[in-house]
Amino acid sequence: MKKFFSFLVVVFACISGLSAQTSIPGTLKPVSSAKFRDSSTIGSFYLSGFKMQSGFILGSPDGGLIADGVKGSAEFSPGGEYDSVSFIVGPSVHGGSSLKDYSIVSMKADGKIVFDEVIFASDVPRFFTLDIKGVSRLSVTVVDGNVDISFANVKLWKPGQKVSNPNTLYPELPSGKVSLVRDLPYYNSSSGGFMQPILGDRFKTSMSEVRSLKITGKEYESGLAFFMEQAFIGTQLGHANFWLDRRFDKLSFIVGPKDSQSSNASVWLVVKGDRKTLYEDCIRQNDFSKQVVLDVKDVEMLTIMTEYRDSDFLGGMTLGVVDLAVYPSGFAAIPSAGIINPNKDRIAALPDVCPLMSNIRPVSVRGMSKADQTLFEGESRHYTFSMGGTRYWEGLILTTGNTLLGDAIDSYAEFDLAGEYDWISFDTGCISKRPYMDDDNLLVYADGKLVFDHTVHSTSPTRHYQIPVYKCRSLKFARRGTGKQKQTAIGVGDIILYRGEPVENDIFVHEIPDCPDQVDLIDLCGKPYFHYNGRFTSDLTDFTMSDCFLDGKTITRSFRMKDGREINKGFMLETNIPLGLENVTVMDAVCMLLTGVGASVSNSDVAAYTGVSGGASGSVNAGIFLLLNDQNSKQSAAAAFNAYGQYESCTFTVENLRGHVDEFAQTFGDRSPEAVNNPVKLNVIADNVLVGEYWLDNNMQPLTVTVPIFRCTQLMFWLECGDVRSGQYLFHDLKLSKQPCGNSIPEKYTPGSSVPERKSDSARSSDAPAVVQDVAGNSSSRRSEDRASRKKADREERVVWEEKSYYSGVDAIDSYLRDVTDTWKSVRQYVESAYEMPMTAETFVQASDGSIYKCLSFVNDRGARLSISDLVSKLEQRIKAGNDLKFDIGLRQTGVAGATLGLTQLKSLQDMGFYGKLLKSAPKALSQCKSDVDLSIGQSQAMIDAFNAFRAMALDVDGKKSGDTVLILPTGASDQIPDALQRLEYFNFSAAAF
Repeated sequence: MKKFFSFLVVVFACISGLSAQTSIPGTLKPVSSAKFRDSSTIGSFYLSGFKMQSGFILGSPDGGLIADGVKGSAEFSPGGEYDSVSFIVGPSVHGGSSLKDYSIVSMKADGKIVFDEVIFASDVPRFFTLDIKGVSRLSVTVVDGNVDISFANVKLWKPGQKVSNPNTLYPELPSGKVSLVRDLPYYNSSSGGFMQPILGDRFKTSMSEVRSLKITGKEYESGLAFFMEQAFIGTQLGHANFWLDRRFDKLSFIVGPKDSQSSNASVWLVVKGDRKTLYEDCIRQNDFSKQVVLDVKDVEMLTIMTEYRDSDFLGGMTLGVVDLAVYPSGFAAIPSAGIINPNKDRIAALPDVCPLMSNIRPVSVRGMSKADQTLFEGESRHYTFSMGGTRYWEGLILTTGNTLLGDAIDSYAEFDLAGEYDWISFDTGCISKRPYMDDDNLLVYADGKLVFDHTVHSTSPTRHYQIPVYKCRSLKFARRGTGKQKQTAIGVGDIILYRGEPVENDIFVHEIPDCPDQVDLIDLCGKPYFHYNGRFTSDLTDFTMSDCFLDGKTITRSFRMKDGREINKGFMLETNIPLGLENVTVMDAVCMLLTGVGASVSNSDVAAYTGVSGGASGSVNAGIFLLLNDQNSKQSAAAAFNAYGQYESCTFTVENLRGHVDEFAQTFGDRSPEAVNNPVKLNVIADNVLVGEYWLDNNMQPLTVTVPIFRCTQLMFWLECGDVRSGQYLFHDLKLSKQPCGNSIPEKYTPGSSVPERKSDSARSSDAPAVVQDVAGNSSSRRSEDRASRKKADREERVVWEEKSYYSGVDAIDSYLRDVTDTWKSVRQYVESAYEMPMTAETFVQASDGSIYKCLSFVNDRGARLSISDLVSKLEQRIKAGNDLKFDIGLRQTGVAGATLGLTQLKSLQDMGFYGKLLKSAPKALSQCKSDVDLSIGQSQAMIDAFNAFRAMALDVDGKKSGDTVLILPTGASDQIPDALQRLEYFNFSAAAF
């Protein structure tokens, strides 16, 4: 090193004309040079981020936009006139650079290496004085690397002169505590915007600075903000370098994630002193802030760096390193290290009973939606969300879902309560007026311990809860999500904190609209706060839920009835049988595929249920278990209104808007009353109390009824799904009254699995008005047919076979029962292994003539394209396996005769009675197995038909051929074509493109 500096001194002495004390640049020029620039020609320049006035720069062989391999060099002839040289050397950078960039600099004095250093782009200025006595030839070369090197304040010293090159670059600082960033700025940082300074009142522009950063509920106005995005390839680094110049003893800072972020991320934080690791930690999105104190004695260069560690598809994290300060030796007021509680004093000053959201912001937020779209902090009563038809201006929404890469995104909001409160109260329910209905559990954690776990039903009224939180520091509301493609949103509103146990309060009082003694339900409430018709929320259909409700505000839109009447106020309900494709029947799906209606098939499912068990005035209804979508994919339909707890009765009219007869019944000419009328059961429920049940059908006359609703807050109309998709039923002229109607409610729930006997109105409220006719207006001459139909339905009720070993001692009986059990197991496994219709991926493309097409592929859950031939082959194999099962079932059905004869060989009446019942139900079990296999075969064949329908529509365009993994299809009327289109010629037809 000394030799190197001596050589430089000699060179500079020669260049300066052997003056008594010479600076470079001067009048002397290098004997030879490459990529050499001096301050006499370029003016000022940068060294380690500092602006210099005198010196020169040598270029690197790999630097610049295009690496030319030319090494920067300069050769001087000192002539042996100088004893020493002093200078400052460092990277010629200003602003952002990489921690990894470097160059190797070599200096030779009369051919001997006297200086050989690696200089990084992040280096601090380095001061050298070298002995160059007697050196006549001095050369400097940037041997390798991509960083240009700056030499500044280069001075040559003759014999007898006192060498002096003071450090005038280091800024003047206050004595005692020194604030990094504010008092001592960083001289180098990462490029690309991964790091920005937090400047507070010095903030000027959001392009490269941050005014403040909130961490664990506290706003900080000094420090560094690191923005770490998800790194799909490689790593993302952020860093800042400070020049401590060995002047300080301790370093302190507070570190934590920025509040209210919507990702599940973590970042590595590393602090280095002269490239030696002083501290490292993994900071997660939901960590509380912590105070860090480090020893930095004799540290020249301090590096604070971050590196992306992990996150989901939603992105990365913003990390704050704030209140950065360094202290000289002996300074007393250094903070203590550890987790800090920055909000303790502020939260301790809050009232004993106070709302959460308007006083304490969450420190961490996660979900499918951004925090600013899911947090309601009481800023205005006009900025609200709705649960159960009630608007909340304080609360939060938990949104879950799945990403395109298949990641399941859970949701939570975490608060720092500073250990101040004992209990909380809140309302929770599903968000109103959502197109997708589902159930999920709301979870509440206090300091990481689960203190509340309750299922929030999408069809239930909003519920109020009070739970202890045990003076926790961390309070978190969370939900895991259902894993389905389409998921509802859960709200938590009116969250109140209590010191001690909850007490009555008027913090949140929800105003109700003007409620006259009698009013139209839709005029009072507007749109139902939940309304579900499966086919109308499907991705496959070209109609929406807007087709199912009209508020009467315009005559330009109306429901047109069968007799030509037009009704412009009401809502429609219709059940559905999807049978494997999303929210549509098989016949609908095949029709839409052939006509190009809809282009997205997915595995999404809507499953929401409610348990109805409470009765009015203490009475109890038999347990009702209603499903919007049951295990057989039967989709019921429902609509609910908030009647604000003001009304005693509701009168409404319901009539058939459009009938529906099962396509398969039509195909096979089934003209039975059940098939033609297609009856469906309507339940009217008020705050989970069944207040009326009625049978509707395709041929009914308008039905007007009055039901008691007992000042309910949820009035729900529920159309149960039978074995066939129902017709469409319009509900209109819905009138509320504050006068009790005196009508009784059903004593128990009547199962909707079969149409009741029609000799009486036992399935309805007993006091329905006189306009209530026999079910759907059927005449008494049909009652014998209906009775026969009911008996047939009773005979066809599903049985459950117990899978166990039976031993009667009679071979014929035991063999037959063993065959039935084996068949039951085989069929159950066969049905449960049903192949699901894969998802689709589509891209709209433009051909050379301007025509627009869509490229369609069937993809798995990872987005990889699937072979249609393979899919069809699997379905064909499944059909073959089903036919083999049916053959075995047919053989085993013949065993019942021998088993029945074997009953006479049993020795006791008890055994005869027990096995006699089994032999009576066994044929039903086998018949049911055969029906289940037939249904599964039919579903598989329908899928094959659907795939073939797609292939029949496939085209060859511009020399691009539809293949087994990509189909080029014409666009349909319902396709929403984006403005930006991909060119067909550039579309990737590779099987692995997704």
